[in-house]
Amino acid sequence: MDLVRFVNKTFSNVVYASTKGDDALRLMSLHDNKYIRYFRGHEKRVVSLEVNPLNDTLLSGGLDGVRLWDLRSPNCQAFMNFAGHSLVAYDPSGLVFAVGLQSETIRMFNASSFHSGPFVTYRNLKGTL
Repeated sequence: MDLVRFVNKTFSNVVYASTKGDDALRLMSLHDNKYIRYFRGHEKRVVSLEVNPLNDTLLSGGLDGVRLWDLRSPNCQAFMNFAGHSLVAYDPSGLVFAVGLQSETIRMFNASSFHSGPFVTYRNLKGTL
């Protein structure tokens, strides 16, 4: 079990990245101690997981790209093919998300129109701190 995140304000459900031989995400009820749903699609390790504070969406960043999920469906809603280590984060409002790539680039997306691509990209961040 890795990258555990609460998915609602009642703290009754969590989602986490599996470490049991597959790279699925698992939605679990803490109340019932049962799995609600599996999210399959990543073929390589998930290294970042972020729940949208505004709605029932979830971002997962893996070594094989970034996926957008709706917690109510087991199917991936969108896939962004980024090579290498992909980190994801939502802003506190849930309206914007960021994807960090290979410790060098950050791409910022409008959560409601991410298909249009990033609205800003920061490059060559390695060694700037």
